[in-house]
Order: sequence, then structure tokens, then C-alpha cells
Amino acid sequence: MLNSTICESGSSHFNELLTEFYSSGAKSINDGDTSNDRPLHYAVKSHLFDEKDIAMFITMGADLNVTNNEGRTPLHEIARSIYCKSGIAKMLLFHGANPHTTDNNGYTAFHHLATCHAQDKAEQVDIGRLLLLHGADINAPNYISETPLHLAVLFRNLNFKLLRFFATHGARANIPELKLPLALLGNRIRLKEITEILADTSTDVNAHLPATHRTALHLAIENPNCRSIIVRTLLSNGADVNARDLVNSTPLHYAVSRFHYEDDEDDQIRYEKEPVEDGWEKKFSVFNLSNSDYLQINKIKLLLEFHANINAKDNFGQTPLHNAVKNIECSLRVFKILLQNGANVNAVCNVNSTALQYAVQVNWNNEDVILELLNQGADPNIMSGFGMSALHHSVRNPCCDLIVTRALLDKGADVNIADPETKYTPLLAALEYKCKLDHIQLLLERGAFVNTEEYSLSPLSWIVCSRYCELKVVKEILKHMDSIPPNVNAWLFFGVVRNGCSAEVIEELVKAGVNINAKDSENNTPLNLALDEPIAKMDVIRSLLKNGARASIPTGEEEYPWGDAFDEIIQDRFSSRDIDFIRDTLKYAICHTGRGVPFQLFNSDRKLRSYIRVLKELRVYQYQCIAEIESMTKNLLNVSTCLFTFLRLDGLCYSPGQLNRILEIVKYNFYPIYSDLIARKISKELLIEKLITCKVYMIDKFNQQIILNPYCVKFVATHLSNEDLFSCIRAFYVF
Repeated sequence: MLNSTICESGSSHFNELLTEFYSSGAKSINDGDTSNDRPLHYAVKSHLFDEKDIAMFITMGADLNVTNNEGRTPLHEIARSIYCKSGIAKMLLFHGANPHTTDNNGYTAFHHLATCHAQDKAEQVDIGRLLLLHGADINAPNYISETPLHLAVLFRNLNFKLLRFFATHGARANIPELKLPLALLGNRIRLKEITEILADTSTDVNAHLPATHRTALHLAIENPNCRSIIVRTLLSNGADVNARDLVNSTPLHYAVSRFHYEDDEDDQIRYEKEPVEDGWEKKFSVFNLSNSDYLQINKIKLLLEFHANINAKDNFGQTPLHNAVKNIECSLRVFKILLQNGANVNAVCNVNSTALQYAVQVNWNNEDVILELLNQGADPNIMSGFGMSALHHSVRNPCCDLIVTRALLDKGADVNIADPETKYTPLLAALEYKCKLDHIQLLLERGAFVNTEEYSLSPLSWIVCSRYCELKVVKEILKHMDSIPPNVNAWLFFGVVRNGCSAEVIEELVKAGVNINAKDSENNTPLNLALDEPIAKMDVIRSLLKNGARASIPTGEEEYPWGDAFDEIIQDRFSSRDIDFIRDTLKYAICHTGRGVPFQLFNSDRKLRSYIRVLKELRVYQYQCIAEIESMTKNLLNVSTCLFTFLRLDGLCYSPGQLNRILEIVKYNFYPIYSDLIARKISKELLIEKLITCKVYMIDKFNQQIILNPYCVKFVATHLSNEDLFSCIRAFYVF
């Protein structure tokens, strides 16, 4: 193999090159090494060889058009060499080097010249003149349809003298079937000079990229490093200010949009059409707001100066104002400019959404923009194609502060606006999502309707079915309801069970008079529904039972659902938590049914000894429950009602006489299992009053009586449960 290092070392470089060449086994000066490079290829690439040396090669019969493995001739090599000697190029061309020959990539000598890191820029231009003089095609395309000028404008180490030479000697920047060379605006270096050079040529400034239909003006606007002078140069040279890309976006759409770059064959740049997940504005933004705000505003002013259509719509029906509200980099000044220059503040897109509706949907604080749109006449009552107004979006968007919702209402937003078909009001939108209490309170204060008789449209039913259901929101809605409509009352607790609402919510609904034992068409109660999923609904079942819920025998069945529920728990897991749950609920099952609940033995592969032991303990506990029930049937509160019947009746005890009789019974017949149920059947107000009037005695020899301060007792008692109050009274109760 010929060694170029040896060729370029020593004073007798020509002889050394030939010596090395022939010692490698070559028989002729036109034989190549392993890469098919000939001595002439090495010579033209080296700074040690001059015209006299090349003349000696020619005299010895060197083939001037021979190619190496990459298809390059000596003329290609001198055109791409950093030493780029025009004298050698002149000698090669004069003695027959073909300027039209292409290498394996379809590159001519002109292509190589356009991408050369030449040390001497003037020599590079001289070679260009020599190529033209010998008939080289300055517009020849390579195999991927790139002309030398294409490569020149995209080349990072650009020689502006060479570019000027191309531009003034007939080089064309766009040929119809080729890529648009005005993609030069992707070159971040000396953009102004590139643009001016191309503007001086016959370049069609409105030519567009085949794939995206973007023009040079689109590219200039989207480039964050592109200065206003470039935009002005393009516009002054005939660039269409209202040119449309593939989706009919104009340069003004681009000026207010957010871009991120994607690597593909056409260097396409995509911009977001809709707000997306949290963080998208940071992830995709190529602008630095502090540095780009001035540039952006200047570009917008330039486009408007050249009569850009400020209300042009793209394929989505969106105007530049629509795009601007979705761009976090657009300052308030941008909106003022657009609106002052005639932007239609109430223009609607293909889905009938206005800029205001988009502004209240973005995931950042857009307060200033929203207020500006409202002050400029934005209509808050325009409904989108999805049946939503700006108020709908405001109350459900966590990024919209209360001031936005209040501003919408102050500007005439209808608090009860709804699509006639869906009847989806702003209050329902607020309840469906993150249930911001301050927004809900404001809607209710402004007259949001809560007393609908249709269950599916009742705000109360929406909140208990929402995954964001909170007690404070439930209380707020109940506070504004005149009463709970019968149809809502009948179905509300079924929604509570399905959603798995908290114990506090269940208790609050019971206080409000919601029927916890309502029945559906198949005779199922809410407790039946919960018992269908005993493992998932354990906490709900406990809360329902503590608030008086009962199971029933469904239509077509012969038994209560208790047995199946317990069997499912035992079969599935049977952990200590499950055992506690069964113990807690078993007493309710026996109280409601008046009999025991049968257990079945499943999964024989378990540790049977401990498994059977626990079942035995549960059966013993069941017998104890039954024994207390039987005892309660023998204790009469009056001639017709025993204590057990009292437990099974609906409603609370408000009778002091009945309370005294209950206390007399439990004083001597203590019911450790059912005492909490007995306590919850008595009105809390009655228990507090009884506690205040109880006589309390010190345990000493004088048996001194203590008088309790009734105000202190009331204060403490309000923080105690019925069970705690009942225990205190029973302890103090004296006949």
C-alpha cells in the first residue's frame, strides 16, 4: 500500500512516492493500492507537490480520470483538498480531466468544492471559475437531488466568497423536484449574509419544501436564532406573507406557536396543536422567553406591516390568536398586538372553540391573557362542539385560579349554561374533576342549580360518584339544597357504595336524611351491593352498618347475602384483618336476620388446623351474639316492644322515659357485643341532656355529690360518640 506519510516527508518527495509505490508491487503508474488510490491521487492531496510534479506524472502517462474505491478522480481530490491549489486544477483540466465525472455519491467536482474546508478561500473560488470555463454544470444534482448550491448554503464552514460566486454565475437554489435550498435558514451562522446572497439571485423565494410545503419565510419565523432583518429581507424580496404550509398554517401562525425539532429526512418541525401532559411547555420549547420576546414581537410586527392575514385559519380552523394562547412563551404584549390589529377575539375553530376556551385549558397560569381576552370582548358563553363553555373549563382546570372563574362570571358567563342534550353544567364539571371548593362555593353563591330531581344530573349524585369526593364539598352542596328530591334520595347510597365514599361522607348523608336502606327493582339495598364485593368494600360495609344500613333478600333468592360474603372472604384470604371484619359485621348479620350465618370450609390445601380453629372461634362468637339477642327479646321497653325489636326499628329514640328503661335493662343485663348498637339507636342530644342531669358521686366514705358544669359537659360531649356517651351515663346512672 502507498504510504502518504512517506510521500509527504523528505525533500525528494516525488522520488520517494514512486519508490514506495513500486516497492509495493505496482507495475504501472496507473496501478492502485488496496483503496485504488494512484500516486496522482496522493500527490494532489498533499501540500508538498506543485504543478511541476503533476506535470511529471502526466508526462509518465498518469490517467487523469482514473477513480479510487469511492469513485473519486484526481480532480475531485484537488477540489475537496484543504490545500485546494488552483494551479494543479488548471493543469488537470487543461490535460483532459473530465469536470462532469461523478463519484459514488453522484458528487461532481463542484459538489466537492462546495463542501471543502479550504485554507485559501480565494483559491477555492478560482477552481470554481476553472470548472465553469471547462464546461462543468454548476447546477448538476447528486444522487439525492442536491445541487452544489444546496450543499454550499448548508455547509457549516461556509465560504461566502464561493457562495457569492455560485449566486452570480447561474447557480439555482431551487429546482422543482429538489429539496428547498432555502433550508439554509437551518444554518445558525451568518444568516443575514446567506439570505441576502440568495435574494440577489433568481431564487424563487416562495418555493416550498415538498413534504411540508413550508417556505423560506416559514423557516425564518420558526428559527429561534433568526433575526428580524432576515424576515424583512425575505418579505422585501417578494416572500408571500400569507403562504400556507401543509396544514394551511401561515407564517403568522408560526410566529406565535411553539416548536420542537424532530430528526427526519425533511428536517420537519412540529408544533403542538393541543395542550398536552404536564411539563410539555418545558420539554418542547426552543425559546428562551427573556431573550426571544423581543424577537418574536418584532417578527409579528413585520408580518403585520406586510399585511399578514391576522384571522387566517389553518386546517383545524385555528387563527394565530388560537395558537398564541397555547404558547407559554407568548407574552401579554403579543396578545395586545394581535387584538389591536384586528384579531377576531371570538373566532371559532373546527370544534367551535374560541381562543378564550383554549386559554382556560392550558396547564399554566394564564390569568393575564384570559383577563385581556375578556376585556377585549371575548364571549364566555360560546359553547364548543363538546358542549363546554369557558366556565366549564375554568372550574375543572387546576391551573385556573378563582380570579379567572370570578372574572368569567362578572363578564356575563351563565352559571347554569349547558348543552341541551347533555345538560352538563359548570357545577357538574367542577364536581367531576378535582372539586376545588372555592370554585364550587362561588358557583353556588352565583346561583348554580342544585335541586334537580333527575338523579343523573344531581350535583349531589355527581360528587358522591366522583373519585375526588370530599366531605367539605358534600356539606357545601347539602347546605344549598332545599331538600333531597325523592328520586335522588332513592339512588344516592348506591352511588356511594360504588364509589367507596368515606365514613364521614356516609354519616353526613344519613344526617341529611338520605335513605340508607333504599331498594332497587330487585330488592337490593346499598348494603347488598357492598356485600357483593366484601373484600374491596370492607370499610364501606362497616360505615354503612354503623349508620343503620340493612341487608335484604334479593328477588329470586332465598337467603340474605351475608353467608356468601363471609365465604368469599374466608376462601380468598382469611387474614387477621379479615377475621376482625367478620367479627365486627357478624353481629349485625345476626341482628338483621335473627339467626346465625352458616360458614363453609374451602381450600383444603390451607393449614387446616389453624383454619379450623379460627372458624370454631367465629362460631363461638356467633353463639354469643345469638345469646344476647335472645336475652334482649326477654327485656321489654314497654308492653309491645322488646329491646331486640327496638334495635331493628328504623329511626332514633328521642324519649327520655324509653332511655331510662334502656339504662335500667343494661345496668343489670350488660350486652358487651350489642351495647354500641343500642347506643347508636339513641339520639345524641338526648344522651347529652341525660349526662348533664346525671348525679355523680365521689367514691369515698362521705359519698359526696359532684355537680357537673352543664356547659363543660356539652362542650366535651359534642366530641364523644354515642357509644362513649352511653358508657358514661351507664357508669354514673343511679336509681
